[in-house]
Amino acid sequence: MTSTSTKTPVLIVGAGPSGLVLALTLARNNIPVRIIEKDTSFHIGQRGPGLQPRSLELMHFLGVLPDILKRALPVPMRCAYKMPEGVEPIAKFHFGGAPSDPTPDIPFPNALLLGQDGYERILREHLAKFNVHVELGMELIKVEQDDSGVTAKVVRHGHEAHSEETILVNWLVSAEGGRSTVRKQLGLDFLGETRDSLRLMLVDAQTQGISREYWHSWGDLGTRSVMLRPTEDQNLFSYIIAAPGPEIEQAMKSNEAFVELVHSISNRRDLRIGETKWKSDWRPNIRIVKEYRKERVFLIGDAAHIHPPTGGQGANTGMQDGFNLGWKLSLELKGLANTSLMDTYQEERHPVAKDVLARTTKSLERLVQDKHDGKKPPVAWDAMYRQLGINYRWSSIVVDEQPSLQSDGPDMPAYLPADNTDLRAGDRAPDATGLVALSSQTSTPISLFDIFAPTRHTILLFDPTAEQIEAANTTVSSSRIPKDLLHVIGILPSQHAPRFDLCGGNEVLVDTGSHAFSAYHPIQQGFHIFVVRPDGALGAILKNASGLQKYLQRVFAI
Repeated sequence: MTSTSTKTPVLIVGAGPSGLVLALTLARNNIPVRIIEKDTSFHIGQRGPGLQPRSLELMHFLGVLPDILKRALPVPMRCAYKMPEGVEPIAKFHFGGAPSDPTPDIPFPNALLLGQDGYERILREHLAKFNVHVELGMELIKVEQDDSGVTAKVVRHGHEAHSEETILVNWLVSAEGGRSTVRKQLGLDFLGETRDSLRLMLVDAQTQGISREYWHSWGDLGTRSVMLRPTEDQNLFSYIIAAPGPEIEQAMKSNEAFVELVHSISNRRDLRIGETKWKSDWRPNIRIVKEYRKERVFLIGDAAHIHPPTGGQGANTGMQDGFNLGWKLSLELKGLANTSLMDTYQEERHPVAKDVLARTTKSLERLVQDKHDGKKPPVAWDAMYRQLGINYRWSSIVVDEQPSLQSDGPDMPAYLPADNTDLRAGDRAPDATGLVALSSQTSTPISLFDIFAPTRHTILLFDPTAEQIEAANTTVSSSRIPKDLLHVIGILPSQHAPRFDLCGGNEVLVDTGSHAFSAYHPIQQGFHIFVVRPDGALGAILKNASGLQKYLQRVFAI
């Protein structure tokens, strides 16, 4: 066996959604990164297909959303059938409520469905534009660390002769999933439980004889049931089958046994089931680590937390872990981060995962108890699962000069209600359409989401005077933070006096539809400065530039 030694700033172990999002965030910030995967071929299967609105926004900021939208499907209505015949619909409903129309502040209000293998492929294609490629057949076998860095020993499989590589890195990130080798070697307990009382078989199979209009279901999850939905691939349907353990084990052995189980539960022998693309025997795991970081090693995604698939939160939560960690790690590797910035990954993301575990477990229990008898409304998901209310209000790096709310504090929920109208530092920064340049108001209108980027902070100054813009510019320049990491923008109301004093050297936009002033409503109480982080969260809501200095000191090494 040959042996080599190499160096790289960041090594990501695991090439699922969370690892790929982290790698792309780092690559867009010009941080060299390697991402390895122990499997010798890329993942297949629908797995976690639900992309929630907040993740669609993440995809937009990373520049991959147009490719996602070309392939993804809207979530179809669910159609439950009367048993035992399995032919007559007994209920039709939307899992997460009726679809919503886009608004100026929420451009992507509805979840979409795209197989995990599909959006992983899209993420890999965008990574390749930065000359970053997933290295298959690379299994991490040992990890050690000290004050100077991390040593990862990796064995390369899939070649005539195996080879061993020692990779020296500044930071290592485990995105390996629930069976993380790194987590085990670090001795981090994966606290929680496996529930053997519920067994599911997940299958992607060619199917004909059923409409692609609905997400079909027969039976009850607590006993025996079949759910199948159309996928982005013509005639390929994704199945979720609940049955006693022995029946699942038998169905896993052959395609014939799988088909017979579907027919016996649904009584729909008119379903013509062909080739199986992917299948898995699944049971609920509900687990989380206490520590997302051990010195120079981080855990993201299922390596840190794993929970029921109810509500479609899993892959979305992992990708947002990667996005949160990515911009902070980029500043650290550029020597620009405050010494405590890396600690805020745990501080911000751990409460979110705890909330996810609690919500998805409760939803699973309700779903298991649900009976499709037509006597009561079926279980549907809360609109909170769209994740637009995920926030970091408790974070030590956010600055909010508004009067404190009674609900503020470390124990407040990580998911805000869907009808929340309050805007605080730590919340998702709203979008706003209809913005045009002051210097050329015949230009094509843009939105705030066209401006926000994972490579910089955006500082929005609403209805500023020339003196206020100058104060912000002075704060930014005196901080000695590189100019490309802080983007200062003035936003004027649609009805404004001539403001030629603002045109010299400053980017100033006019809010022609008043959407920005409406979405960022703390303006009405005199809070005119909003700092948007690279991950699209509000870092600060401020009255003046002195507060801006306070925020920058919490994030940057100044």
